[in-house]
Amino acid sequence: MRHESPATLGVIGLGRMGLPVAERLQTIGHRVVGFRRVWPDTDGRFERASSPRDLLEETQIIFTCLPGDAALLEVIGGDNGLVAGNCRGGIVIDLSMTSLQSKRDARELLWAAGAEMLDAPISGSPKVVAEGKASLFVSGPEDVYRQVRPFLDFAASAPLVGPFGTGSKLKFIANLLIGIHIAAAAEAIALAERAGLEVDLVIDTISNSVAASEMFRQRAQRMARRDFDAPMNDINSFLKDVELIQDFVGQSAATSALFDLSSGLFKRAAECGLGEKEVAAIVTLLTQGLVD
Repeated sequence: MRHESPATLGVIGLGRMGLPVAERLQTIGHRVVGFRRVWPDTDGRFERASSPRDLLEETQIIFTCLPGDAALLEVIGGDNGLVAGNCRGGIVIDLSMTSLQSKRDARELLWAAGAEMLDAPISGSPKVVAEGKASLFVSGPEDVYRQVRPFLDFAASAPLVGPFGTGSKLKFIANLLIGIHIAAAAEAIALAERAGLEVDLVIDTISNSVAASEMFRQRAQRMARRDFDAPMNDINSFLKDVELIQDFVGQSAATSALFDLSSGLFKRAAECGLGEKEVAAIVTLLTQGLVD
């Protein structure tokens, strides 16, 4: 199958992450037709399909960006899902962070209907996606990857990392590190405050040193200013990732002592009513003595 660019592309799941994906695809010149279960009355940015099945009338190249296993399987295999229509020859590029089993089940449904699927989770916040700086961990058949490679340029990088499922495994590892780095940044900011240091000086100095991490650079100022109300990623959403990562660790017969400790901070923050706040809000647990 040969594709020309610009092209008509489908996006299913125009939420916090899917929306900037669709907008980036438009920005680089593609026509985007979207589907979401509930459309805001005032949202006229995209042409709309009434169901995933109907989206196939416009395109056979469809990005999915969904919040969980049930949503992914409904979009693929539900009564008005993709396999209910003529999806033969189509390609689904799944950007979601869901369980490996749900992705394998979705791929089996698509294969039976004559379509292909790539596992390509996004690494980056919605802001990073909107700026075209996100990365995709793309996994699946190389020939399918080559067909859609021109349409992955909404991200800064989109390498093929291996067989189907490799992308999700890398995403789990990446988010494991993110959780640890955010917790480490929170502990550092809390220590700086308790020690009576000028926090801006600490942030500037550490950010330009080998001790820094990207999470420190992104979140330290938020922690210092208690700027938690416009989240890049909220605590409740990250806790969904925690469950997937811990399942993956268990299936791999590995250990995750540091991640388990850092995850405890996010869980405690949710218990304290901070679930809808920016993940940086875990610093308040340390500054207010709310953890052991």
